[in-house]
Amino acid sequence: MIFCKRVLIRVMLVYFCLSSLQLYAQKSLKGPKSSLIIGVVTKVEGNKVEVLSRDNYLRKLTIDEQSKIKFLSFENTEKVIKADYAISVSVKDEIIQSATLTLPVTNEIVEPTPEMLKMTPPELFKITDLDGNGQVSYAEIAKVLERSPKHGPRKFSKSDRDKSGALNLKEFELQLTRTEWWNLSRKTPEEMFKPADKDGDGLLNKEEFALFLGKKAHLNTFFNRADKNKSGSLDLEEAAAYIDEEIFPSKKAKNIKKANKLEKEEKP
Repeated sequence: MIFCKRVLIRVMLVYFCLSSLQLYAQKSLKGPKSSLIIGVVTKVEGNKVEVLSRDNYLRKLTIDEQSKIKFLSFENTEKVIKADYAISVSVKDEIIQSATLTLPVTNEIVEPTPEMLKMTPPELFKITDLDGNGQVSYAEIAKVLERSPKHGPRKFSKSDRDKSGALNLKEFELQLTRTEWWNLSRKTPEEMFKPADKDGDGLLNKEEFALFLGKKAHLNTFFNRADKNKSGSLDLEEAAAYIDEEIFPSKKAKNIKKANKLEKEEKP
């Protein structure tokens, strides 16, 4: 009897794990059937909303009475879904479960200037506050500080402690701690490299690279991206190049390729 109970418990645990993995796979699925869509609203008719996803799939979605719609940083704008609004939406059978909308943002790469790297939080706040109203909206963050359609709205919501829809200076400083280029530019690559190189061999293995970055999330992806010569370790030059590309995304190979393609298309 006890043996049967143990077997049953193990079977239930395995089923739970498999179900969780399946749910995660569905959530992270890309393509025309993805349950998580990040893109731009292209058309709205009644409760029907068309969204063009980042991977260029046109999704025809429906809003029902259970749909939860959030308008982020719409303090002076009517909270109505319109074409060209950016959207992050969770769907099931093409019915919107939840959605977060923001005002239109640029499709261009947003990165700091060399001067911005030297600025204090109050100085950055001043140049990000484009309308000079003493607060910073999500749209202003996306135009000046960082454009992140996937993670940007969530990070902004966490920084907006008073839920006003805009950031004051104190909340803006919190937003900076969630901004990759800000965190990576507080020290030089040399200053970051030396304490991370625990064995002092002048190279970083994967565990030491985690110390270098100050985080373990997505470590395999980041390490492989930095390890240009696929040697299995990183020297200072490779680590510094990785930091440079993270601070200035326009230097990444995929973005250079995209920019060159657009330049060719624009030529007569």
